[in-house]
Amino acid sequence: MKKLALILAAVVLVAAIGIGVLMGQKNTLSTEKSTLETSIAALTKEKETLSADKEAAAASVTALEAERDKAVEELNAEKAKLAELTKEMEDSATVKASLDKASEELKNAQATLEQMTQEKTASDSAKLDADKAFADLQAQLDAKVIRVDELAANNQTLEKQVEELTTQVQQAAETAAAGANTAAQELQGQLDQQAEELKTALASVDTITLEKTELEKTVADLKAQLEEAAAAKAELEKQVADLTAKAGETTEPAAEPIVVSKDGFAGPVAVSVTFDENGVITALTIGDENFAETAGFGEAAKEPAFTEQFIGKKAPLKLEDIEAISSATMTTEAVLDAINEAAEQNK
Repeated sequence: MKKLALILAAVVLVAAIGIGVLMGQKNTLSTEKSTLETSIAALTKEKETLSADKEAAAASVTALEAERDKAVEELNAEKAKLAELTKEMEDSATVKASLDKASEELKNAQATLEQMTQEKTASDSAKLDADKAFADLQAQLDAKVIRVDELAANNQTLEKQVEELTTQVQQAAETAAAGANTAAQELQGQLDQQAEELKTALASVDTITLEKTELEKTVADLKAQLEEAAAAKAELEKQVADLTAKAGETTEPAAEPIVVSKDGFAGPVAVSVTFDENGVITALTIGDENFAETAGFGEAAKEPAFTEQFIGKKAPLKLEDIEAISSATMTTEAVLDAINEAAEQNK
């Protein structure tokens, strides 16, 4: 019986040890589970961020495709106009009349452009005058504010002096009954004089506060006028740009883009580039339906922040001539190779 009890005690001890080990493992697993859940939450958040970036990139691609389609439509329209002009060239009289009409329209456009330029100059001058007036009013306002602060400080000093004089009058009345009347009258006169000065100072504060309010209203009106002038200026600049573009379309035909594809990191990188008559790059788009460069790296080649740096440059270009995409050297080199090959084709 004693042996059986020992065996049971040993079994219970082993079971307790096993339970302790299992509880320790359970706590370890719970900690690992919490860590994994935290990692999963972080990965989920990162996935959502990447999804948002992907959607933004898709929207950008859609916008670029829409711009490309619009450009193609405009190019087709220009080609149709060119075909019509070619047909009209068979009739010399019609050609001469068309040329005269085009020359007259160009003169009118140039006259309108000059007028718009003069109006823009006048608007800029008015804006400068308004800026100067605004600065003068702001300086006056600042001076008034400083004056208000000074008067407020003087007001506090006068109030303190009034309190001190009142205390002196009370003390004089308590200590000397006979001679206090004369001293009290003198102190009262001083008190009345200080009170009158205080009233004058308060009236000055009220006047300056009113002037400050009027100045603030004037400043607000000037700001509104400046905003209207800025809007008018922007409209004039838009009209000037439109007239300039129209004049350019009248005198020079649009250049055809050249498309060249080179191998990047994850596949072909198509580059559509347009040159002017001097070989200077005027337009550049990157990527087509086969574009598959890595998101967050080579995919940045399609962003305006990368493509716009080529506008105004002249091929051939090297890696040190531009700001390459970080950690996407192969993609950057593919773009450069495509531009340089397109420049050779454009010669």
